[in-house]
Amino acid sequence: MPTKIPHPPRKLVTGNLHQMNGGKIMDRLIAVTKDFRPILELKVLNIQLYVINDVDLAKEVYDDHFYDKFIDKPVEHLRSVAGDGLFTAYTEEENWTKAHRILTPAFGHEAIANYVPMMLDNVQKLLDRWAKNGINIDVCEDMTRLTFEVIGVCGFDYSFGCFDNEEQHPFVEAMVFAIEECVRRARTAPFLLPLRFKKNKLFNQYVDYMNDLLDNVIQKRRSNPQDYSDKIDLLNLMLQSTDKLSGTGLTDENIRHQIVTFMVAGHETTSALLSFALYSLTENKTILKRAYAEVDAFFANGSERIISHEDFMQFEYLRQILMETLRLYPPLALFTRYAKEDRFIGKEKYPIKANTAIIMMAYHLHRDPKHWGPTPETFDPEHFSKEAFRKRDRDAFKAFGHGLRSCIGQHFAMLEAVVTLAKILQNFEFTYSGPYNLSYAESVTLRPENFKLDFKRRKQPS
Repeated sequence: MPTKIPHPPRKLVTGNLHQMNGGKIMDRLIAVTKDFRPILELKVLNIQLYVINDVDLAKEVYDDHFYDKFIDKPVEHLRSVAGDGLFTAYTEEENWTKAHRILTPAFGHEAIANYVPMMLDNVQKLLDRWAKNGINIDVCEDMTRLTFEVIGVCGFDYSFGCFDNEEQHPFVEAMVFAIEECVRRARTAPFLLPLRFKKNKLFNQYVDYMNDLLDNVIQKRRSNPQDYSDKIDLLNLMLQSTDKLSGTGLTDENIRHQIVTFMVAGHETTSALLSFALYSLTENKTILKRAYAEVDAFFANGSERIISHEDFMQFEYLRQILMETLRLYPPLALFTRYAKEDRFIGKEKYPIKANTAIIMMAYHLHRDPKHWGPTPETFDPEHFSKEAFRKRDRDAFKAFGHGLRSCIGQHFAMLEAVVTLAKILQNFEFTYSGPYNLSYAESVTLRPENFKLDFKRRKQPS
């Protein structure tokens, strides 16, 4: 027999708006939903939402035959920037299926190997920056410098000069504003959006600037293919590839949308992952000591040894640290699904209306005690040991989303994170710049707010 889905206390007209309004909405959402398992319902004005916090119940919603990705308000507004790119497209859009088929090989293990030297070049620039002045470093800011440069060079052979100047490149400034504005628009009543004259004007100017810059890059590459024939980057792959099913390639407009998507997703998530990893290591000295030992063993025969793609699997404990970081601090703390028709879940217990957002709270799913033990808040890389990974339900971990709509660049991101973390640990010790209590800064992703470290050159082990 159907069961009424529980919900937090509501007000007559506004529903749960008072619990979501003001301050950091993600903090509020995490707090409001954490005590409701396996499911709860929220109503904000006339908008109904389901929130799932239980891994076993979530598994039913992962069935792609009956459910699909829901394009929520922030992502809908992000379409003004990224159009029908892989992240913002509706699954039924033709360009999503075409681009997914074309781009999947570009993020395979063989293709990703070509990007490691570019990653290392930019990681070295980060290390040089800290070697000159490693005091009171805004970790998220510097990680963003790194990830912007990496995705720019690997994506379309373009450097934003993030390590050459303290001031942001205009493109970086434009993208950061556009992303934050999309989040603000999602939290603004629709009837008020046209009245935000200054913000709207600036948003349009920034989007036009980004489009013009990328269109020029694409056109230059199309007009002079012989000058770029040896370039190994995502842009060349998109320009040269044809979808085997349709017999057509991607339009220049869609290529631009894909580049913007890579820039948004590729810099935000990896920057957040690396920042939270350094926070977690600073908090856990025993784990940090073991991480140093693994890195020192790798470089035992010479500090100049160059990391290659083949070395990725040798950093087993670093990968465990990064996966555990993604478990406790998933940059995308939630993702949304919807039922294609009215459904019941939980052994026909809970009624789910068609076309209604179902929030999959990765933040809480990754703390489900049935799958992560009695102390799921504890940072423990052994959660991702080979034995633990083999025993655990694969659906208990969803840091990269689900199914066909999961992050296509997840191996790229993990490789970049492993390379970066290994080189940081090879070269530096680090401590808090001052007293620190973790809080979350919000944009598209979660990040540690005002997180600053002092970096000191390590004495190389003898």
